[in-house]
Amino acid sequence: MKPDCKPTASNPTKTRKHRRSHKAAAPAASRAETGPTKRVVRNGSTADPTVDLSPRPNQQQASQKEKTDQLLAISNANLKKLSGRQLSANQKDTVNQVNSYIEQAKGAANDGDVQRAYNLALKANLLSAELVGH
Repeated sequence: MKPDCKPTASNPTKTRKHRRSHKAAAPAASRAETGPTKRVVRNGSTADPTVDLSPRPNQQQASQKEKTDQLLAISNANLKKLSGRQLSANQKDTVNQVNSYIEQAKGAANDGDVQRAYNLALKANLLSAELVGH
């Protein structure tokens, strides 16, 4: 027979295991040390607050967006000045590159990539200014 088993009163050959008693729950003071407790709200609760996670442009980004718009406007004005001129093949390629930069800058601005839009607008502005002869 196992040492923790005793025969039952009705059948001396059968054994019954003793159940171990569980320790009492720790006092509230020691539970607070282990971490936060859960709060269960029965039959519903208050509505969850709405949280807007969309990024808001900061002041620097807003300023950079304005600069981007200005650069694009200047680039377009420079291209309009060239519309009446006879251009060489190399100059036509540069005009196509400026138009490409302008479209890419607008796409980046629509996607919210302010820094990329500014860089592309700056490239378009530099190339268009070079064409006009500034």
